Amino acid sequence: MLRVLILDLLIERKAFGRYGNLEILRPFSEKGDVECWLLTPQMQNNLNQQSPNHAELSTSAKTTVDIAESAFHSMTSEGFHPFTTPGSNLSSVIDVEDVCFREEVEMNGNRVILQRMQVPQPSEMKNWLLSANANALVCAGSRYNVSMWEGWMDVVAELLRKAVELRVPTLGICFGHQILAKSLGGDVNRALECTDLVSEVNLTEIGFSDPLFTELPIPRGLFTHQDHVRKLPPNSILLATIEHTNNCAFRVVDLNGIMLPAWGLQFHPEAQDSVISHAIKMSEFSNEQQEIFSAPHDGGKVLSNFANIAMGLQ
Repeated sequence: MLRVLILDLLIERKAFGRYGNLEILRPFSEKGDVECWLLTPQMQNNLNQQSPNHAELSTSAKTTVDIAESAFHSMTSEGFHPFTTPGSNLSSVIDVEDVCFREEVEMNGNRVILQRMQVPQPSEMKNWLLSANANALVCAGSRYNVSMWEGWMDVVAELLRKAVELRVPTLGICFGHQILAKSLGGDVNRALECTDLVSEVNLTEIGFSDPLFTELPIPRGLFTHQDHVRKLPPNSILLATIEHTNNCAFRVVDLNGIMLPAWGLQFHPEAQDSVISHAIKMSEFSNEQQEIFSAPHDGGKVLSNFANIAMGLQ
């Protein structure tokens, strides 16, 4: 069974979050059953202590994982904790009944099992990720901002760094794009206004040949963000630009310039028609956003390419 880890950072948006996750998993499900671990460090109270050196992305912050239900007080045989209760920091915006702790859906004739899991403290991250034996890691978008750092983001940054180090196929989307860049030494700043846009992006020469953009000579992306990657990390290559945000997509490389299976995308490839439809029904968009986001874009193909890469098919 394939295993995909998703940093589920839009849980308070029922449509854009949940249905976006399913779109990320859809191309994986074409090849068989999928187990998805939904990781929500922003919901773990004791991961939200503000790191005193957050600007330097310190990994020495002391964090402890709570086990909220007595049924999960003991570690599972694999050494992982299921997640059971949202932290109080989100209790005002999320009803516990709306938080899916475990769910099974059918997709492409196969099973997709979604299980919410605890995230370990940074010092345990490498061994935890090795033991997880994941086929892919995706860091989704968020209503939080990299430019307004919170303590749990240290944990996300460490997970992304370890995924890059261990060559786990990794995709950062919007917030994920920004925090991936930040975690590797790039800079993120905040614009005066939010950008809501569907537009063509310009691939660089390297981007044109990158497998993430196979069969997409002029990809169209859906953008909704206010933070921007101002400066790419030193160990990266620019793949795409667009007028309003130059560092639109990048790929991570190692110290020898070898391409690694880790990408950042400022646009939202998971925002497929089903996601937009659910978001409109649930009033997650303004009327202006509804009109903008109804325009077609090529996110589905980008996700399909990423899944093929992660599964060794491309």
